Amino acid sequence: RLRAPSRRTLSTATLAFAKGDLMYRKLLGDRLWDTAESFSALTSYLPCPLAALRTCKSPLATGISQHKAAQLDQAKPTWKVDGDCGMIQACFPPPVTEVTVSEAAFEVSFDADKVEQEWAELQA
Repeated sequence: RLRAPSRRTLSTATLAFAKGDLMYRKLLGDRLWDTAESFSALTSYLPCPLAALRTCKSPLATGISQHKAAQLDQAKPTWKVDGDCGMIQACFPPPVTEVTVSEAAFEVSFDADKVEQEWAELQA
């Protein structure tokens, strides 16, 4: 959950950085998500692009295919918690036009045409 003053401050940022395992856990609600869960989807509540850098010291990891996670688990079962591995992940959320919050959930809607236009500009 992001409070209004923080949302206003971050909404003008070109890029926010989150450094460290503790900040990574805070970004993701300190929950044990499935490793294949999308990092971008889980951090889509942020109003600006994000880069997260961390040394893995807790069992939380997202944005990794089940196949790759299984390979890592077999090669080094303690990779998520021993501090020997690290992760760099980025999230570029779509431009938010409306956020609806209820007791059970929140919904973020955006202008799909604007997203496609920005994507085309990045590709050029």
